[in-house]
Amino acid sequence: MAISSDQVRDNPWWSNPAAAQSDPLLRRLETRPIVFLHPLPYDLEVDAVYTLRGPRQVGKSTLLKRIVKELIVDRGVPARQIMYFDVEGGGIRTARDLQNSVNDYIDFARSAAPTARLFILLDEVTGVPGWESAVRVLHGRGALEGVTLIATGSHARDLRRGGERAPGRHGEVEYWDWVMMPLCFRDYVGMHAPETARVLPAIDLFDPVAAHEAAVEISLHAPVVDSLFERYLRTGGYPHAIAEETAHGIIPGRVFRLYQQAFTGEMHRAGRREEYFREIVSWAAHHRLGREFNWSSLSGETAIGSGNTAREYLEDAEAAFVWHIYYRVKTPDEAVPAPRSPKKLYPVDPFTWHVLASWISGSREPWAGTLERASDPTIRGDLVESVVADHLRRQFGRFALYYRAPKTQEEIDFVLFEGARRGFVEVKHRTHLKNRDWRALVKHGGGILASADQLRLMDRNGVAVIPVSHLLAGLAEPLTLFPSRD
Repeated sequence: MAISSDQVRDNPWWSNPAAAQSDPLLRRLETRPIVFLHPLPYDLEVDAVYTLRGPRQVGKSTLLKRIVKELIVDRGVPARQIMYFDVEGGGIRTARDLQNSVNDYIDFARSAAPTARLFILLDEVTGVPGWESAVRVLHGRGALEGVTLIATGSHARDLRRGGERAPGRHGEVEYWDWVMMPLCFRDYVGMHAPETARVLPAIDLFDPVAAHEAAVEISLHAPVVDSLFERYLRTGGYPHAIAEETAHGIIPGRVFRLYQQAFTGEMHRAGRREEYFREIVSWAAHHRLGREFNWSSLSGETAIGSGNTAREYLEDAEAAFVWHIYYRVKTPDEAVPAPRSPKKLYPVDPFTWHVLASWISGSREPWAGTLERASDPTIRGDLVESVVADHLRRQFGRFALYYRAPKTQEEIDFVLFEGARRGFVEVKHRTHLKNRDWRALVKHGGGILASADQLRLMDRNGVAVIPVSHLLAGLAEPLTLFPSRD
C-alpha cells in the first residue's frame, strides 16, 4: 500500500478535515457575484458506480467538491473515507495505473475503518483508455463492496460506454448516468430572479391548449423573462461567462479563450487535428446552423476530403458537447430516424457559438462580435432556433428529431416523442407571421409555433403561438443536471 503524492495533494482533508470547506473551487463560488447551486443528485448510501458527463468548465469538479463538503461537514463522515482524485492532473495514463491508485486508496482507508462506506470521486476519468476495466477488476475482487464511486468526464461516448461496461452500477440505483450542461434558460431565470422562477408554470409541449394557458401566466412576468433571454443569447449558461457579464457587463477575451481551449482540447484528446476542426467550424459558421447538410457535402466543401473523416469530426465534436447533430425522422408519426438523409447542426449553448465564431474569425474583440451576432436578424434567428434545439435535445434525447417531407418544402423544425405522445415545435423568430408558417403544423394535427413576441391560440387549427422566451422559461423538466435520456 502506497498513497501517492498526487492523492495526498488532492485530499487535504485527510490531514485537516476543515480543508473541505476551504477548497479553492468552493472559495471561488463564494466570490462570484451570482451562483447557481445544483442539487446533489446521488444516493450516496448505496454501492454504485455513477457517471457524470458534460462539457469542460461547466461545474462538474465543483459538484464533486460540494459532495466532499456535504459528506464531511453535514453528514460527519470521517475525512479519510472520501477520496477525490483528479485523474488527468495525476498523470494517470493506463487502466492499470488507475486500478492501482484506487486499490491503494481502498487499502489505506480499510486499514483504519474495515467496514465503513467509502466514497471515491474520480474526476476527468475519460482521459484513461479503458478506465472501466479498472473498475471491473476491482469489482470482481470485491474491493468495491461498501463503496460509492462517481466518475466524471468531458467526452460523452467514452464515459457512457465505460459506465455501461462497469459492473455494480444497477441494484438499488435507478439513474446511474447523469449529464451536467450549461444552465438551461429556466435555471438562468432562477439564478437571476429566483422569485420569478418559482412561480413560472410548466409548459406541456404535447398539449398546445395547455401550453398556451401556461404561457399566458408566464407573460405576466414578461419584462423579467424577456430581458433575461436577451442576456442569455449573449452569455449562454456557462458559469464563468455569466459571472463576468453580471459583474462587469461584458465577457472578457480571456473567458472566450478559456472555453475555446476547452473545446479544441477535447478534439485534440480525441486524436483530431485542430486545423481540420477549425475548418469545419468555419464551414458551419457560414449560415449552416439549422440548415440541412450531408456528410459528402461537408467533405466536398472543406479540405478534409473524406466523407467518413468529416463525419468522425462532427460526431467527436458532438461527443465533446460542442454541438448536436439532428436527424430527420422518417415519418412524423414514428420515432425512427433516417440516418442516410440530410442532417442539421446546432450548438450546445449560445455562448459555445460565440466562442467558436470568435475563434475562427480571429477576433480581438470577441464581446463586440457577440453583441453584433445577437443583434443581426439572420444570425439571431439561427441562434434562437439553436437554443430551442439544445433544450429539446436535453429533454428528449434521441427522441427529438426534425421532419421534412420528401420532394417538397414541407418541414417541421422539431418532432418530439415521449412514449405514445408526439409533439411538434416550429420556430419562427420574427414579428410578422404568415399563414405558411403554421401550415405544416395544422396539416399534422397542431403544435407549438415559437415566435419572437406573439402569444395567441388558434384553437380551430390546434396551434399555440408562444414567444420563444416564454416557451423556454416554461420547460420545467431538469435540463441542467439530469439523468441521461439517451
